Amino acid sequence: MGEMEIDKYDILTVADLCVDIVVSGQDVFPEFGQKEKLVDSCVMELGGSCSIFACQASKLGLKTGVIGVLGDDFFGKFMLERLRESGVCTEHVRIKPGVRTASGVAIVRKGGDRAILTDMGSIDHLTMDDIPLDVIAATRHLHIGSFYLIRSLKKNMPGLAKFAKERGITVSLDTNWDPQERWDDVADALLPAVDVFFPNSAELKAIFREDAIERALELAEKNVPVTALKLGEDGAMLKMDGQTLTEPALKIEYADDVGAGDNFDAGFLYGFLHDWSMKDCLRCGCFCGAMSTTKSGGTAGQPLERQMLDHIGLRKQEGEAQ
Repeated sequence: MGEMEIDKYDILTVADLCVDIVVSGQDVFPEFGQKEKLVDSCVMELGGSCSIFACQASKLGLKTGVIGVLGDDFFGKFMLERLRESGVCTEHVRIKPGVRTASGVAIVRKGGDRAILTDMGSIDHLTMDDIPLDVIAATRHLHIGSFYLIRSLKKNMPGLAKFAKERGITVSLDTNWDPQERWDDVADALLPAVDVFFPNSAELKAIFREDAIERALELAEKNVPVTALKLGEDGAMLKMDGQTLTEPALKIEYADDVGAGDNFDAGFLYGFLHDWSMKDCLRCGCFCGAMSTTKSGGTAGQPLERQMLDHIGLRKQEGEAQ
């Protein structure tokens, strides 16, 4: 009997699976000395850059799977339920007894910035033994997110990206913030195997150790074919083949920006995997990123495929975008 054929995914991601506790309000700065403050809301949401990304990609109609580790606890069960509700394949998520599911507290100041406190928990228990290479070989696209946070696999990520590229699989990268602020092992080790790079301005400047965005973009362009730079309320900018494209941000009713960048990535890759123009890829990314900010947390505001297609004036016919 031959080997069972593995269904081909549109997107796979090695995920930083964790729960987010999102605390929102105007005065959310904690004070020691046993002081108690009142906040507007405190909710538990699906967290993790790659988890949020996977949910948005799935809601856009892309067959999306995650590879990761959870604990056998309440948080772990919550994560599986939320991923499955969004249509994400969790077949390759391992439950490890005795491991604590990762969690984070996002403190969101209304109309302003946010701070994040993360308990690594199960993320640190993700190893190469948990990565089914045959499954990666059966996907169209590999998305690498939270490069600096998934530290147990940091040294293996360049090899995984190269493994994918050698099989004709496209690769994207969103490093997110480096908690140690070393910003190493990206420009030289990882970017040469990446097709689409998704930094924000702070990450881009830190990775290339440049104060000027323009110079950092020039260096990125020498290392990776497409750099889609996320600029928050200023929209997004793309560098490719010496060309620069820009897309303004949507004017929407803002709740918080948790996961906005991850949702941008998913929207952009929807267009990328449908061979759309880079301008339309940017439009998709900005729409998904903006819509996610209309509700608290990273997934509640995520648009569906038909909503995104309606917004940008495109339709699908016989399975292909027009």
